[in-house]
Amino acid sequence: MWNRVRNIFRKQEETSSNMDDIQAADKDYTNRIVPLGYKSTLTSDGTSYQKDLCECILANFPLAMAIFKLREDCGDDFVRSKAVINALGDYKAFDGCQPARAIFKVLYTEGIYYDFINLPISSNWINEIKKISNRLSNQFGYKEELINQVLANILLGFGKCSTSDVYSFITEEDSVVKTEAPNNQDAPTAIPPLHDKYKLPNNSYSLPNTGRLIERGLSTPDTDSLKQRAERVEWVLNGYGVDGKVINIISGPRCSLYEIQVESNKLAKLTRNEKDILIALGSRGCRIINPLPNKLAIGIEIPNQIEDNNIMPGDIFNSKEFNMSNMKLPIAIGIDSASNVVIEDLAKLGNILICGGLEQGKTTLVYQIVASLLFKVSPNDLKFIIAHSNQLELHELNNLPKDYFAHTNDIECLITERPDLYQTLVCLTVEIEQRTKLLQIAGVRSIEDYNRLFVNRTLNPADGHHYLPRLVCIVDEIQPFFNGKEWDDTLSTIFEKTKGVGVHFIFTTRYTSADYLTPLIRRYLINKICFRINLPHESRLAIGKADATNLLDKGDVLVLKDGGIVRCQTSNFEPRHIEIIINEINQRNLTGSEYILPEKELFDTIAPTVLPVFDKDPLFDEIARIVVTSYTASTSSIQRRYNIGYNRAGLIMDQLEAAGIVGPSNGGKPREVLVDPITLESILNA
Repeated sequence: MWNRVRNIFRKQEETSSNMDDIQAADKDYTNRIVPLGYKSTLTSDGTSYQKDLCECILANFPLAMAIFKLREDCGDDFVRSKAVINALGDYKAFDGCQPARAIFKVLYTEGIYYDFINLPISSNWINEIKKISNRLSNQFGYKEELINQVLANILLGFGKCSTSDVYSFITEEDSVVKTEAPNNQDAPTAIPPLHDKYKLPNNSYSLPNTGRLIERGLSTPDTDSLKQRAERVEWVLNGYGVDGKVINIISGPRCSLYEIQVESNKLAKLTRNEKDILIALGSRGCRIINPLPNKLAIGIEIPNQIEDNNIMPGDIFNSKEFNMSNMKLPIAIGIDSASNVVIEDLAKLGNILICGGLEQGKTTLVYQIVASLLFKVSPNDLKFIIAHSNQLELHELNNLPKDYFAHTNDIECLITERPDLYQTLVCLTVEIEQRTKLLQIAGVRSIEDYNRLFVNRTLNPADGHHYLPRLVCIVDEIQPFFNGKEWDDTLSTIFEKTKGVGVHFIFTTRYTSADYLTPLIRRYLINKICFRINLPHESRLAIGKADATNLLDKGDVLVLKDGGIVRCQTSNFEPRHIEIIINEINQRNLTGSEYILPEKELFDTIAPTVLPVFDKDPLFDEIARIVVTSYTASTSSIQRRYNIGYNRAGLIMDQLEAAGIVGPSNGGKPREVLVDPITLESILNA
């Protein structure tokens, strides 16, 4: 029996000259081996019988054919062993249908596979399939129609049923499968019918042209000035007993890198005198790199004579590196000391923390990151969630079409209020949970694989499947928003589940002390972009080194990624530049489709913090400001500072606790201060 089938499908055997004899001898197996009820297409003269039959089998779901070939090549004992799971993958049994592989693996691990293939031919296999499908569907959530197809193909591969019976069973259970194909045409594939959700709303969308940002300002210093600085570097090092020679100079837009060869026995002396050497070089913004990565040398970065940032958006977005980038979510950060454009993939980084002092360029970098994504990603694949406590910042993004936003039904696209952001994050938690469940049902681990299955119509929208865009949540200045245990719980839940589901966070903060860079933020936001920080201990808290204190003002950043640090310069990206991009996008024929986050009833929502009703002490406002700015809250300190009695000081402390400004009593220790100065003013003015 199997020998006759092998003679038909063996690739190395020459085609018989008498195809009529082959058809007559194996007429029964034309209907027994084709999986999923797909009828073979035979031409009138029979010359394309073998080719068309193979193509029909391998067209969509060739599990039965793979099992047959494995039995032929390796024997029945091998097909009954655990190695069959990987072997079927080698025979391309699950190409284009990862859920089928997951179902097959469950069948084997649960012991169902072995019992099922031992069914006698005369048994009522349809009832057995229905029992198994019902069990797996209830236990693992797989679709019953897909389980039926997998089980039927297993029986086909072992020759325990005919294709006509399987064909009738599948078409009876799943009306989606089309049973007949027109004459002389390929058989239809077993995919769900055309559904509106298969049609992405902006398929004809064309990305904006980077050529509109034509301004350029990049310049490099002249050779003579670089040589003079190299001589000074050697002179300073020799003055501290370190014999060093400049072997290479790499000129950059604001800083140049001097590669220096130093004897190995002098490196310890260089490390001990690092601060004195930087001071002796006489330029703010110097940094020693000891050693240079992948080189037997050290490096010293020294600012050029023109320290102002002269990089314009055109220098970055019209560069070859950016235009040739094929990353999923490319974000252009700046230009390094070798005049190379630094581009990172947000899809790989996951989450980013941007920190640094006031007026250093954090919001400017946010504009630049948004522009990078708008230039490279269509609204079908990208949705923004943007929040800023200052209504004057980022307001240009309100003009961006709604196709680029994800939000709840009753909240605006640009979030400015603390309760609105909390509600959005809670809804985002529900979105992440739903995405995780969809990926589990589809049997994949990443959003790319899931969307690929959906576009290929392997996943049915009637079962809740839909195309999943990437969500980028940007919160500019997190301190006015994130304060309190409920925020830590929500953020912890979100960060732990974002891997693989296409949700990314970009947070910025100008506060870099331990009170604001909490262990939660440092644990989950390990990739950082750091601007200048004034205090060395805060720089160490942010990036693990004090190098951020040696940066220049406005646009000089250190990129911390995977434990390595790269220095680069951001561009002078202004709001008018983002307006140019948005105006071009608004000229496209976008559909206005929004991405609505799933709602969740909030039993414990965050309401705007207001003062409870009580008779405030006349000193309440003044003491509240002193407590928040000094981060010291104790009854005795208030009593001594204002020369008041203990009872009155204790009453004021109770009022501060009732207003949510300080925490509860902690024995003999000072109370915890719960708010920052900005939040305090909103409480006092409420």
